[in-house]
Parts: sequence; structure tokens; C-alpha cells
Amino acid sequence: MSRSSAHLSVLASLPLVLGACAWDNTPAATNPAAQVQARLLVDESSDTAVIRLDSAALGGVDVQAELSVATHPWWPDSITLRKVADHWIVTPVPDGPWQIDATLRDRSGKVRATGTKAFMHASPFTLCGHELTLGEWVGLLGGNLVIVAGVDEGARRGKDVVKEILAAMVLGSVDFDRLSNLHLTFSNGVYRYGTDPERIDTRFAFVAAQAFGTYVAGDTVRENIAEISSFVKNVDVSLTDGVTWDRGSLFGLVRGSVDFDGRTPSFSIDPGRVSLTLATQALITRSRSQDRVVGDSVVITPLPPDSLRFRVSLMPATLRSVQSSLDSGTLSFGIDGTTFTSHVEGVTHLFHHSLVRLYNDSAGAAQFVGSYQVNASAGDFKYYHRGVISSTSEQSTLFACDEALHDTLGIAHHAKDLTHGEFVTASGLVIPYGLVEF
Repeated sequence: MSRSSAHLSVLASLPLVLGACAWDNTPAATNPAAQVQARLLVDESSDTAVIRLDSAALGGVDVQAELSVATHPWWPDSITLRKVADHWIVTPVPDGPWQIDATLRDRSGKVRATGTKAFMHASPFTLCGHELTLGEWVGLLGGNLVIVAGVDEGARRGKDVVKEILAAMVLGSVDFDRLSNLHLTFSNGVYRYGTDPERIDTRFAFVAAQAFGTYVAGDTVRENIAEISSFVKNVDVSLTDGVTWDRGSLFGLVRGSVDFDGRTPSFSIDPGRVSLTLATQALITRSRSQDRVVGDSVVITPLPPDSLRFRVSLMPATLRSVQSSLDSGTLSFGIDGTTFTSHVEGVTHLFHHSLVRLYNDSAGAAQFVGSYQVNASAGDFKYYHRGVISSTSEQSTLFACDEALHDTLGIAHHAKDLTHGEFVTASGLVIPYGLVEF
């Protein structure tokens, strides 16, 4: 299988910024007066890693480099680094996680910069009958992080909108100010919501659950529910007649009496007479680039971004049943129809058998938990996975070679902030991955 060599976190062509953070994200110890930062360029070819300094970043300062190679603590063997002319080599490059530590000193022996860079290397291995490099597999895992982040964002968006609608319409008298803040535009019964509608577009509508006025059950409510005049209009106050008003086209949804504070009417809506339907569509992208070592510099080439077209949908349900389902933890969204495409990895994902359940925890906070299955393909390489999402517990993805998910490859355990994670293979090998270099 042949694909681009662009990686997220692999040995080939990754720069080391001296003076950067150590493995544990603790800033490396540097001289307070040190101003120079440099990059260590790593170019991998076959079994040999060629390592050289990025002299363009040294700013003309004459330095002596002291490099050492140390493995990650969980890997027991050492790796030998050999100086050859103006570069260093490691051969052969062993499989597993390892790192390079560097110290730069000027002629007086003063430390000008220090840093460390961690890598994960593995020989090409076979997955589902296809040979992949570690970089290709890590790229697929990084794409999965984009998917999980998108599913989380869609679930949170749907949950927040539903809770706001219920709070504005079910808990007491209709809160028209709150309803007005829930949509940017309204047209023929469809409300469009969101602060970034070009990227994440949430739309919802109300449907007549029972016949009222000119509506029959199943009709989309075309008038704006966020407008008082849809229910009560032509309000007037006089000394002789008191408060007078006319019924609006949606008055049939009003439950009980209408009370007035001056000209302002107050009333509630019967939550059994109107249903809510909602759909969120999101385009979430991840920038991609390819780093190549040319001489003693890194050339960065932009590549087409990965894209997640996410869809979450709530089938029509009465406001009463939506509120009851949310309270009991049975309110669910579907995310079938979601797709993910990575031009860099040549990957496409199709979602099915998806369900995201929304619920309130014991403290009354809105939470979600859900799962989805994906049929994925990268050229003629086909694989499958089942993802588990949650706002309170670990999120993970099981990868397999068959749609029944019996021939498993391993499980990706995603960090809570969804920037990185660890893939544990069926044989127990741990492979770190991430959206940012680690």
C-alpha cells in the first residue's frame, strides 16, 4: 500500500527545538542568559537515522553539540549514537519509543541551549493483510482523534440547544428573550443557531404533535415561537376596558390562562402539543503538512486538510417526552450519515449503528455517552472500528479487520483533552500518537 509519508509523530523528518520541553513537559534546564535556539533535523532512510543540526537557526553562534540517545523509561535497551563529519547516525534504528537529548555549548563551555525530542519507531508491519509503516498507522490514529473530537462537539452542541429550549419553554412560562437568543435566523419554521454557522450549523424546528388552529398533527410550525405576537397580539390597556388582546396563530399551544404585567403577557405552552426536531451539521478540519529535510533545513509543504462532516439528529418528540427522556437518561441522538475524509492518508469513514445518549447527572449537569461504528477504507486496505464517547469517562476506539469486530487490532485510548493517546495492540505493544508532536 502506498501513501504519503506525512506523519503526526514519527521518526522521519521531525525537528527538535532546543530549549523546548522535556518528555514530561517540564521545561529543560537552560542558562538564563541563553538566547540561541536551534533545531535538530532527523532524516530516516532504511535502517539508518541521519541526524544533523539546523545551522540556519544558530544565528552564527559557534557551538559544540553534545548529543546522547536515551530510550523512553519503559524500553530497556540503549541506542548508540555515532558522529560522522557534520552529522550523527544511528544504525540500525530499533523499534520502540526512544528520544534524543542535546546540549549546545559555546567555546567557553557555557550552555547556550538544551532540549529533548521523543520518537516512536517501528518496522513496517502487517495489518489486515496490508503492510503499513508506523507513520501511516499513527496518521490513521490521529484522524480518529479528529473524529472523536467532532462527535463530542456535536453531542455537546445538541445537548446545549435542547436544554436551552426546554428551559425556555417547559420549566415555566415561556421565556421569549431566551428563545430569541437561541437562533440567528428564522425562515418558514426552521431556526438556525450558532456562533460559527459556516463551520457548525445547528438547525431545529417545532412540529405540531396534535391538531390546533390551522395545523394538523405532523405539520412544521411555520410561525416563530420566539415571538410573543405569534400567541398574543394587539395588546391594549385602557381605563375602561382594562387589558384587551387578540389570539395569535399559535394560541392553540397555550396551556392555562394568560397573565399580564402591563402590556406584557405571560403564559406557558402545553409541552404535549408540540414536538421538537433538531439536526447539527459540522465541518471540522485538521491542517496537514509534510516536512522534508533539504540540506540542513526543513521544507514544509501544505497538504489538503482532513475533514469531518458531522451530523447529529433528534427525531421529532414532544417537549414533554424530551424533558422526561433527558431526566431519565434515555434521550438519544443519532449520528449516522457522518463522514470523515483524509486526502493525506487516503482514508474515508462511513458511520452506522450510532447512538449518543444525553442525560443529567446527580448534580443536574448535562452529560452524554454514546458509541458508533465505522467502515473505513484506505485504498484497498479496509478496516473497522467502534468508538465510545463520554463526557465523564475514558473515550476509546476499538480497531478490527472485520465488520463483526472479532479480529481486533487493538484499542486506542484517547487523552481527555483529545490531543494525544496510546494505542495498545492486541499483542501488547504501546504506540503513542497525537495531533501535536510529543
